[in-house]
Amino acid sequence: MTTTHDHPTRRTAIIGALLLPLLPRRAAAQAVSGERSQREIALRIARELIIPRYRALAAETGSQAEAWRSFRARPEAGALASLKRAYGAAADAWSGIEAVRSGPIAEDSRYERIAHWPERRNAVSRALTSLLAGDEPFAPERLRRASVAGQGLTALERLLYGEAEGGTDAAARAIAAPDKAGARRRDLGLAIAEGVDRIASEVLAAWTGPELARWEAPGPDEAREALTRLATDHLAMLEVIQDAKINAVIGRDSDEARPLLAEGWRSGRSLRAISIGLEEQEAFARAALAHDPDQLQSVVAGLATARSLAGELAAKPASIGAVAADASGRMRLVLLRDAVASAREVAGPALSESLDITIGFNSQDGD
Repeated sequence: MTTTHDHPTRRTAIIGALLLPLLPRRAAAQAVSGERSQREIALRIARELIIPRYRALAAETGSQAEAWRSFRARPEAGALASLKRAYGAAADAWSGIEAVRSGPIAEDSRYERIAHWPERRNAVSRALTSLLAGDEPFAPERLRRASVAGQGLTALERLLYGEAEGGTDAAARAIAAPDKAGARRRDLGLAIAEGVDRIASEVLAAWTGPELARWEAPGPDEAREALTRLATDHLAMLEVIQDAKINAVIGRDSDEARPLLAEGWRSGRSLRAISIGLEEQEAFARAALAHDPDQLQSVVAGLATARSLAGELAAKPASIGAVAADASGRMRLVLLRDAVASAREVAGPALSESLDITIGFNSQDGD
């Protein structure tokens, strides 16, 4: 009888054959294991995604501030349409970058001062009431000292569209009124719009200046930390879309639907904001995973259903409340929620493996 020995060369060949299907993914993961590769990815995200979108935000908030200056000079009810168009464009630009919560936007409460949502205990209305009640001029420092709830796009929406359902006409009359109260509202609207524009410009200047310079010559582990923060930010935003922007609104059944919890329901932007946010998620994946086609394809495929559903819903004129109240519409929202959850489950491991990072806690958890 012949005895077959397990020769080391034979073992190596067998193990190599077993591991062969894993090599492309391992090679992709190893490709970013060095600081230089992680730096290149971080810079690609900054240059292709973050800076262009903050530039768009600064442009739209600048246009919005100019629209308020024009309206303040000639406060006619018919001119409100231009304010609303400018608001919609600025809000769209914000939805296209709001996933990024780290970096310059995190300093000096800038994020919350641009958009205070989800709103708790009617904070925006209370802040606006307090600001409108006084007679002190709305100098920049005066507004900065006020509650963040009264400083951003959420507050501007309230001024333009009113406090409650069907309040648009009343809001239009109040903001165009020729009396002292109307002038006070216009002054506040302009001050808020200029404040939002100032923040957007500051953030853009930071990203095109010192922040980008720091990413171009990062210290030890800084590139890895930057990628970790950005990946965490984006996974957290998928969770926000799933839980706060959809699930909290539709409730467990149609009787428990709470459409007034939706982001931007006054301006009818709830579904549009979700659609734009999901588009940004794909753009982030394309910048972050360009070096790893397999993982990129899996993440993009994971987002495809959610993006398709969101785009379909956003294209219709119905509000998210009306959609949630309709049986077939509600089912589409449930499918959208579940598709976002599925996309998040795919994106987390893909980003972690491909970028060679350990994704941390959600910055909104307060840990």
